[in-house]
Amino acid sequence: MRLDNKIRGIFVTALIVFLLPVEDSCELRITDEPSIQGYPAIYGDIVVWEDRRNSSSFADYRDIYGYNLLTKEEFQITTDPSFQEKPAIYGNTVIWEDYRNGNYDIYGYNLVTKEEFQITEDSGDQSSPTIYGNTVIWEDYRNGNYDIYGYDLVTKEEFQITEDTSDQLSPTIYGNTVVWEDYRNGNYDIYGYDLVTKEEFQITEDTSNQKLPAIYEETIVWADNRNGNYDIYGYDLSAGKEFPIIVNSTDQIFPAIYDDIVVWMDSANDQRYNIYGYDLSTEEEFQIAPESSDQWWPAIYDDIVVWADSRHGKSDIYCCNLQVMRDVRKADSLFDQGKEEFEKKNYEAALDYFQQAREIYLSVKSEKAAECDQWIQKTQEEMEKGFCLGTLLMALLVAVGSLILQKR
Repeated sequence: MRLDNKIRGIFVTALIVFLLPVEDSCELRITDEPSIQGYPAIYGDIVVWEDRRNSSSFADYRDIYGYNLLTKEEFQITTDPSFQEKPAIYGNTVIWEDYRNGNYDIYGYNLVTKEEFQITEDSGDQSSPTIYGNTVIWEDYRNGNYDIYGYDLVTKEEFQITEDTSDQLSPTIYGNTVVWEDYRNGNYDIYGYDLVTKEEFQITEDTSNQKLPAIYEETIVWADNRNGNYDIYGYDLSAGKEFPIIVNSTDQIFPAIYDDIVVWMDSANDQRYNIYGYDLSTEEEFQIAPESSDQWWPAIYDDIVVWADSRHGKSDIYCCNLQVMRDVRKADSLFDQGKEEFEKKNYEAALDYFQQAREIYLSVKSEKAAECDQWIQKTQEEMEKGFCLGTLLMALLVAVGSLILQKR
């Protein structure tokens, strides 16, 4: 399963690199409606989100929309005139919380058959759904507090995971492991549950709040308030070890994870929330979205990060290809090195840097390739001047030598 997903991810990312029209070399603006779009989710080449374009005001109903990154086609999923919110996606199945019955239920949609289906029918609220494979998980208020419930799409059987009388919220799932934030100890801790062994286990024990967990394979990440502000922490299930990811004086919240990459909302820049990332394998932090606007609710699949972005005065859905971003930053570094060598009159070295940068810019369809061409031409002209001057000096030396020999 994991190998198949990685092969699919590599294939999808390669196609998206080729097809995306980019604004800032790695970014694509997915929506440009004059309304508000938020809470994006992504699986493979499909992005889904909640959308208010059919509402007359901020408080009116929302629909679920989708976008195919390969075909560049947008499509509407829900049309009911009520609230459809917080979508999640796995494979060809999209799920969301839905208020059409006067309370929040969980609904789903098959992208292949284009059929909508209801998952929960209890009169209490079921909300914040998440999905992995054929298992749907959500938070459920039917017992007078929020518990975690699940549903098997194949057997059509519903099952209860938590029974504690306190609130269990914000569930997420990977494989057979479900994790959530849990208030049973008088603060929010992260708990987990194994769907195979049916065993529950506590992950965090700090007396502050740990919230908004996300999981990929054996790694769980969350927002942690133990230092007086929210930082990002992680836990390795196989090693049984907790570790800090980002700890500083500003808030980092709403983490998401895929493979070794963790992304989150970060308030480091003048209290604006921007999207940042961290590579667990290299231990490098990096900024994904620009500082000029607020960004919210990041989600990640393979090398594609999606989020909601306010740079146009309201909330749009954007995405960034991290591999393209890495390539562009490498090209930018080579370009700058070329300029430095040019200033030092090391024209051969400068030309090599410019040519390397140009090849990368061309591969990601960056407009900077044209700027590279200008510097390559400028460098070649300087080299030709040097060559002509050298040839002239050599000719003068030969002429002087001939005169000296003639005098002898």
